[in-house]
Amino acid sequence: MKRSITLILALFLAFPAFGEDETQLGKHMDELSGLLKSLRKIDGFDEKAAVVRQAQEELIKCFPLIPALTEKTEDAALKAAQIAEYKKLLARNYVLLCDFELAFLNKNEEQADDIYDQLKKIKKEGHTAYIEDN
Repeated sequence: MKRSITLILALFLAFPAFGEDETQLGKHMDELSGLLKSLRKIDGFDEKAAVVRQAQEELIKCFPLIPALTEKTEDAALKAAQIAEYKKLLARNYVLLCDFELAFLNKNEEQADDIYDQLKKIKKEGHTAYIEDN
């Protein structure tokens, strides 16, 4: 389970386009990251599930927002597609956070490991789509 928490943290810390600027989206991602970091300090499964629910709420606030990198896209059709892909990635992360919550509620380490594998794949997609090459 520790591995799952670490990957979820890495996933949300891996979006500098969100966290390094002072956009509304960046603020929500920072809050989300803080919530997930706090899981390391919590022992009880029910308490962890409650924090994951808070993280879900924070993630929902990101749906109407647009990543800074996407905002820079001038081609309207491309920008619309990027926004749709961004929302799709958020939705996939939301589902995984729900699964993570269930894993805590069910005290199921095996399920948490399965979530880890899925998040690893999504993390790579996020890196490709939302991190600007410097």
